[in-house]
Amino acid sequence: MKTMVKNIWILAGASLMAFFVACSADGPVQVITPKGDILGEDEYAEMVEKGEVDDQGNVIVKDTTAKSSSSKKVSSSSTKGSSSSEKATSSSSSAKDSSSSGEAESSSSEAKSSSSEEAESSSSEPESSATAGKETIINEEEGEFSIGTDDMTAVSDDAQSELDSLKEILDNGGSVDGFELADSEFNEETLLFEDFNDNDFFCFTGEGEWMQITREQLGKHIPHYKNGQAWGNFRQFEVKFMDACAAVYIRRK
Repeated sequence: MKTMVKNIWILAGASLMAFFVACSADGPVQVITPKGDILGEDEYAEMVEKGEVDDQGNVIVKDTTAKSSSSKKVSSSSTKGSSSSEKATSSSSSAKDSSSSGEAESSSSEAKSSSSEEAESSSSEPESSATAGKETIINEEEGEFSIGTDDMTAVSDDAQSELDSLKEILDNGGSVDGFELADSEFNEETLLFEDFNDNDFFCFTGEGEWMQITREQLGKHIPHYKNGQAWGNFRQFEVKFMDACAAVYIRRK
């Protein structure tokens, strides 16, 4: 209420001054403040209503310097904040890249290590386990001899072709005089020392390869095929070829 009364008085005083100016100048009504500012009557009245005129009737000058300074500080602070944010983002990105790179290198090292271990494991395995029937296996306690291809003799190319032709005839249901399919397991009675005098024994590996089974090679392990003497009733034996051969064939000499 007091402020309203004060504004009314200021406006009244300003109106008197404006009236004086208008009477002396024959122009638009204007208001002259004590400090000499000249304003339009409507403009001045609006400023009074807004409280922009002091008790002496002078226009209150706003301190724009402080606002400008404050604005600059805020802007500076914002810039620093943005810089800090960029640094944080850059740091985070570098950390992620470093972490990602570390994980990739770790995975690569693990893969190489695993591959190396597998390779070493494979190379450390005996060759006989990779190719079934390649090496002779002896069970002395049971008197069993599983003859591998290492104790057989490779045949010539001509013999290979001839054996392929003979086998094909048998496979197609035909018969060949002096060539027949034999058993794959023998003993001291079914494969005698003398049998090699009249016959040749061949192993077909099943992979297109032919190997000859000789008495000399068998004699490296079984004395019966070395000296022609049976082991006796207490020294029986079995000679097996099925681990190395898909089939055994006999060809009469």
